[in-house]
Amino acid sequence: MGSSTSPWRTDLASSRPSYIRHRTQIHSEMIPQEILDKAVKYHGHYGPFLVIGIRASLYALQKMGNVRVCHIFCPQKKPYLCVSDGVMSVIGCKILHHKGEGIRLCFEGAGNTLCISVHGELIQTLSGSKWNELEKLAEMVRNMEFSDIFEVS
Repeated sequence: MGSSTSPWRTDLASSRPSYIRHRTQIHSEMIPQEILDKAVKYHGHYGPFLVIGIRASLYALQKMGNVRVCHIFCPQKKPYLCVSDGVMSVIGCKILHHKGEGIRLCFEGAGNTLCISVHGELIQTLSGSKWNELEKLAEMVRNMEFSDIFEVS
């Protein structure tokens, strides 16, 4: 699929992928402002990979109740590692980094594991972003449907 037809192509004027622009429901309430403020203070800036870590962590807490360890599989460089600051600011659990392609977070609780993968085309769109686009892209990810960002296994 070429970038001109990709559903993840961003329209920065609307701060959302072009296919989400027409949705009326906003999902920013999924990240309470106090959690977002804490994460930005911890990480140093507001960016889309931080928001990915926050959203995945909130989902894991909702589904599991308690998380002891988070395994993050991704390239071992920025901006991918920014996901771990989102996890740390929400859960504060032990984080283990593993070299991998894409972004996959596996949360371990009391006897159960929940793995969440980020859609590859979204990663591709976000990883090529410029510094001055980060806040708009973070808002885009903050407002997206969970299933448009992640696949849960």
